[in-house]
Amino acid sequence: IFNGANDNSSGTAMLLNLMRHFKLNPPKYSVMFIFFDAEENNLLGSFFYADNPVLPLENIQYFVELDMIGDNGNNIYCQISDPGEEGLAYLNKINSSMENPFAKLDRHPMDDYADHYPFGLKGVPAIYIELDGDANKNYHSPRDTFENFYSNNYNRLFTLVTKFVEGYR
Repeated sequence: IFNGANDNSSGTAMLLNLMRHFKLNPPKYSVMFIFFDAEENNLLGSFFYADNPVLPLENIQYFVELDMIGDNGNNIYCQISDPGEEGLAYLNKINSSMENPFAKLDRHPMDDYADHYPFGLKGVPAIYIELDGDANKNYHSPRDTFENFYSNNYNRLFTLVTKFVEGYR
C-alpha cells in the first residue's frame, strides 16, 4: 500500500486542474506539464528529462513544481534556484494583492529531494512549492490519507499559480 493523499496526489490533482484551466484560458506562453516518475529513487525521472529535454532548457521561462500542497498551513515553503529569485518576487507581489494572501512565502535554498532540483542545477529558473501544516506529520507514512488531507488552501494556491503563469514576464 502506497498512501499519498498529500505526497503527492495533491500536486498531481492541482496539475490536472491547471491543465484544464490553461486549455480554456491559454496564457501568452506555452505551458508544458510534466509528471515525473522515480522522485523517491534519486530523482531519476527529472534528471533524465533535464539531461534529455524535448525542448531546449534555455526556452523554459520558469519551472514550477507543486508537491505536498494538501495542507492547512498559512505559509508556503519554497525552494528556489538562484535564477528563480525574480519569480519569487513576482509571486510575493501576487500574493500580497490577493484577498486572502498566504502569510509568507518562505524561501529556502534548493535541496536534492524534489524534481525541480535537476533543472535548477542547469540554470533554469525553478521553484518548488509545498504547504507547511498539520498534514506534514504524515509524510511518508500510512497516515497520508484522504482523512488527513486538507483542501482549504486549494483555491488560493490555484489563484496564485494561475496569476503567476498568466502574468510572468
